[in-house]
Amino acid sequence: FAEIYIDNLSAETKKGKEERARKGLHNGSAPFGYQRQPPNAEGVPQPLIFDDRNIGGYQLAVRLCAEGKRPAIIQARLNALGYRTTGNWGQRPFGIDTVLPMLHSRFYLGEVRLHDQWIPGRHPAAVDEETWQR
Repeated sequence: FAEIYIDNLSAETKKGKEERARKGLHNGSAPFGYQRQPPNAEGVPQPLIFDDRNIGGYQLAVRLCAEGKRPAIIQARLNALGYRTTGNWGQRPFGIDTVLPMLHSRFYLGEVRLHDQWIPGRHPAAVDEETWQR
């Protein structure tokens, strides 16, 4: 019975995450530079919004990357300015392993992941496509 329960729970969780993505909503903790907002009066989940304390840090990282700066330089600059990571692991200094995925994520273009593809999300884009490509 426990195995059946776990399999069913897994299937229901997968369905719920897929439904959220199809609605343009992010699954998981809010990426650096974004924050959750409470559901509306009817209890409907709302898209992520900019975290005014951190979105400038992301935009700085992208600008430095577009200028050709190495990830180690970007990491050092973010840390020197007092930016810290967000999410499941709490606030920690940036490392290469946190800077690179952030710079490669299409989430910051206003997209959400659905299986192996990216689709339009309902959250605001933090960077335009041209800058992100550079």
